Formats: sequence, C-alpha cells, structure tokens
Amino acid sequence: QSMRIVVFLVLLLTWPKLNVSAQIVISRSDLPSTIGMTLVSQYDTTENVIIDIGHSGANQNWDFTQPISGIDISTQVVSPQSTPFSMDFPSANWVVKYNSGLLDLIYSDIFPQIEGDVYFFYQMNENNVLILGTGFNTVSFSGEAKFDPPNVILQLLPSQYLDSWISKSIFSISKDTIVAGTTVTLQLTVKDSAYSIIDAWGNIKIPLGTFECLRMKSYVTMDEKVFLNGVPIRSNLSRIINYNFLVKKYGLLMRIASHTGEENDEFTNARLFVRLKKIDA
Repeated sequence: QSMRIVVFLVLLLTWPKLNVSAQIVISRSDLPSTIGMTLVSQYDTTENVIIDIGHSGANQNWDFTQPISGIDISTQVVSPQSTPFSMDFPSANWVVKYNSGLLDLIYSDIFPQIEGDVYFFYQMNENNVLILGTGFNTVSFSGEAKFDPPNVILQLLPSQYLDSWISKSIFSISKDTIVAGTTVTLQLTVKDSAYSIIDAWGNIKIPLGTFECLRMKSYVTMDEKVFLNGVPIRSNLSRIINYNFLVKKYGLLMRIASHTGEENDEFTNARLFVRLKKIDA
C-alpha cells in the first residue's frame, strides 16, 4: 500500500524546456490556489483496475468513466498560517490539506491508527512549483517531513506539451510506539527518483465531465526502508510508471500508476487509480 505515496511525493529537478508550441498550457493562474477550494477524489482500494491508458502525442481522447470501488478523500487549499507547521515552512505560499483517510490508506500497515490529516507545503513561483515538505497531524502523532533537497520542482510553469524533468529526493517520518510494554521508534525512509515528461494532451472524460488536459508520464524508482530503533526491518525497491492528468482550475484531475516492475507504457492493469469525484467549493 505504501507504493501509493510515491505518486504524491515525486520530487523533480528540471531539465531545459523544449522549444515547442503547446495546444494546452497551464500557467500559475490556472492552479487551484484559492483558499477554501475543496475537491473530493475517489481512491480505488482494489489495487487492480482495468484501464486503457492510451497513447502519447497530441490531440488524444481518453475515457475513464468506468466504475471503481474505493473511498473518498477530500483536499482543501488552506493558508500556511492556519496549519500547525507554518513555522517549519516559512517560504510556503500554497498549502494543500489532505483530510483524514490518506495516511491510513497508505501507511496503516506500518503505523497503526495513523488516520489523520496531511499537509503538502509548496512555493509557487512564475516558472515552477517547488515542494518543500509535508506535515502530519494524526490521532497518534504529529510532525513534519522536509524533503532533501528542500526545494524540488514539482511542476514547471507554464506547463506544456513535451516539458521534461528529472528528480532525486529523500523524506522520512518516524513515530514512537509501544511493543510488548517497551517504547520503540519506527521510522520510514523513502528515496525516490524519477524522469517525467508531459507526453500527451487532449480531452479526458470521467463521470464528472469532459476536460482538456495535459498528461504527465513519470518513470519512478522508490527505495523504501522501515527501521525499528535504527535497525532495518523491512526494505522494498519499487519501479512504477505513473500518469498524472492535469487540468486548469482543478489541477490534478486523475492519477494512475502501474504495478511495480511494469515495463509497458500502455499497461492495462493499474495498481493506483484516483479520480476527481466532486467539487465542494
């Protein structure tokens, strides 16, 4: 399940832009940055969704209206000052709060009863969006994870067809817990790297409607380790293909990721499937 966090924490360093004309362009003013905007997405929980991912290139048409089984998780744009972690990320000017459910969905096998809220802290500039780190506010613990390097490009601005970039990053979270009457420290450390490219543009159809979008494809490698009092107790190396479908006003409309070890860009079975379901504000 912890595979799913990769697609939220792909931290990217830029390559030079290719000098091409884009049919669809997403600029800073198109991002969902209005305080209070709330979006609800449905997360598949079967980890097996049959899909038609389509091809790369211009003027594509995608249909992802098939029913999925899962849970709803909402995101809300909030002010940095309204969070418990504003002092930890003083340069953040864009914060997205994922409400209860995300952490429990991803990490309940490592940190039981972790259900709570997670905040993603960004610095939005004219040429890019930098991800600074995350804050966790759960029923069992609270803390922040700053990414290394600390200012990594999440998205180039304006975003357009054939933009490409690479990444390497590290983050970790830890929690004290009691095992057999003794307090121990569990720590999760994730190292990931990725090559990403906006490889297609076109129209995407989901139950909410039809949208013009850019498709971002990422080849992601994640090295995940769990430590107990500093001693490694679990290690997992994963390689996936991830697709983000980006639209104006709402940002991330849909996310699809392959099972680990997938080599076919047009895979037909998705381990991760997340789709915007409704807009509350």
